[in-house]
Amino acid sequence: MQLFRIAAVLSLAPLAAAQTFDCVVQTPQSGLDVIIDVDTTLPGTLIGAYDAETNPTGTRTKPGLFGTFGSTENVECPITIGGGIDEHRLISRPAGVFALSIDPEALTASVEGYNVNFIADGEEVIPVTVRFSTEAFRTRNPTSTYIAGTVNLPIGDATISVFRAVQSGGSLGTLTESGPDSYTFVVPIEVLYEFNATILDNPVEIPGGTPAPFVLSGTVAIQPDGSAVITSSLTIEIGDSQEVNEPLPPQAFPLPTILPPGLTANVILNLTLQSLTVGVNGTQTLLAVGTRREERCIADFNQDGGIDGADVEAFYDAWESGSDAADVNADGGIDGADVETFFAEWESGTC
Repeated sequence: MQLFRIAAVLSLAPLAAAQTFDCVVQTPQSGLDVIIDVDTTLPGTLIGAYDAETNPTGTRTKPGLFGTFGSTENVECPITIGGGIDEHRLISRPAGVFALSIDPEALTASVEGYNVNFIADGEEVIPVTVRFSTEAFRTRNPTSTYIAGTVNLPIGDATISVFRAVQSGGSLGTLTESGPDSYTFVVPIEVLYEFNATILDNPVEIPGGTPAPFVLSGTVAIQPDGSAVITSSLTIEIGDSQEVNEPLPPQAFPLPTILPPGLTANVILNLTLQSLTVGVNGTQTLLAVGTRREERCIADFNQDGGIDGADVEAFYDAWESGSDAADVNADGGIDGADVETFFAEWESGTC
């Protein structure tokens, strides 16, 4: 699916009506309420934790229901583990920053630098239940029989340590006056979602390689002191699936016995994280306070109060190094168009 891309269009002319606010999310007054689903597929093997020298009384395993089972036999058995987190409700408080630009004359709004951590109040610990699918096998120490099939087993907890959205593309949206110094805005942007967790003591990371559409909408109220208060209620819909195919470190696992029940077979899991699917759906509410940004004088590039050759030198240093500061036309790229924009402003000798 081709995701839409909307280039940032920010006016560089010093229009009195255009304003940019550097906004900070107010964590105590903001919230996240979502349902999380994580589904994994982990094929591999299990084998008893037996070792002739270091653990001679440990569990031993062997595939099949019949046949001999020697006193030192310990053979790998094929398994597949699936599932993970099933419809867990996460309620947390976000924190972050973004810049909101509004132009009441052009009735446009744009957002840059949106970077929000959805779990700013700490890691989230979530119970994990998996589908444990095996072919028939037997164990010794304890003696048990496992018939081929699938069993749901609670295996402990997952810890989500990172859940973040970072803007990856420019934006241009609409602005509507709703009252004196008050407006509503709707701005589509693109974000990359970062999702890191630990499951079965193994780190799992979705770095967010594919930009996803996201709509930031709400109200902005200009305060008497020139600051702004931004309120927003957003729908969060994340669906990401990846083929990982990454072997995991061996994992000790206390496997409950089936026939007879009530005992524990201590085995070692040797698994490969084949695929990972994450779904997150819910709402995010934000309250942010914005400080009005002073308009930058492009011609006075080094911001020393004068327009002279030092500004040309400072601009070229930034342009040649690829610094974001050299993107003076705010089109998201650093190229010859920025040189033209800079010299047009510099030759005018004014801001």
